[in-house]
Amino acid sequence: MDTTDLPFHIIMVILSMLPVEALAKFQCVCKAWKNIIRDPKFVKDHFQIQAAKGKDYLLYVPLDRTIERAFTLLCDETFDQALEFEIPSEFRDMSFIIIGSCNGVLCFTDANSFGSTVIELKSEAVMRDSVHWKADYRDGDEGIPVILAYRMGEEVFRQIGLPNYKADGKGLVEHIGVYKGNLAMFVFHQSDHFSWHKNCHLWVMNEYGVVSSWTKLYTVVIDAGVVTPIMFTNNDEIIFEDGECDLTVCHFERNTISYLGVEDQGYLNFVTYNGSLVMLED
Repeated sequence: MDTTDLPFHIIMVILSMLPVEALAKFQCVCKAWKNIIRDPKFVKDHFQIQAAKGKDYLLYVPLDRTIERAFTLLCDETFDQALEFEIPSEFRDMSFIIIGSCNGVLCFTDANSFGSTVIELKSEAVMRDSVHWKADYRDGDEGIPVILAYRMGEEVFRQIGLPNYKADGKGLVEHIGVYKGNLAMFVFHQSDHFSWHKNCHLWVMNEYGVVSSWTKLYTVVIDAGVVTPIMFTNNDEIIFEDGECDLTVCHFERNTISYLGVEDQGYLNFVTYNGSLVMLED
């Protein structure tokens, strides 16, 4: 049956269910389809449908310019490689860091422009229309750690106090993220690449902005320690580099540790990614 025999709204529904890769090719079918796929409302509706399916990817790229670099998409459930594509030629010699991803669009910056501190600058949690990151404010001569939240729609800042985790030990390091829709903090002893087991703790803020609602949900033992937490995933896990230089996944509810199976080619940069039709080129 010729597609022209189908009602327009049926064509719209069928196209909206297809993945980005297919729609990018289907623009060549006819001018009518191209106009549909490029329509801003269709782009928005398509992204919302795809995001609702819960199929996200982890996108990573090695930062080491001495090796062949490419963007790689991993399935966020199995961590199998789903797609690999080359970095655009104008960025291949750049030491860039991915800041984040929104609506299928990547934001990244040249690390050389900001020096080695661009990672303390990277935002760690986005929720409730706010970007959250760790910060210190001065109280006399004392620096007090807090979470700083910037609400983008209202363009206002607020400070959120950290949980009281002194009983968890001394010399602990915090890494913030989102766990089951709540602001969360992974608290750990930082390893220096020597194998040792250490307790790590997951704290969750059950009522946003209420410091007294911080609750320690889980304590897990990491045999090889934690060197660098990388990100919280949408599947209630955290990815980190351990003391044996392996990329490791910790699933809190199952209290399991597994290896990511991705070769550690220098420094790696991960974000959660969901493709979209935004900014397709002619």
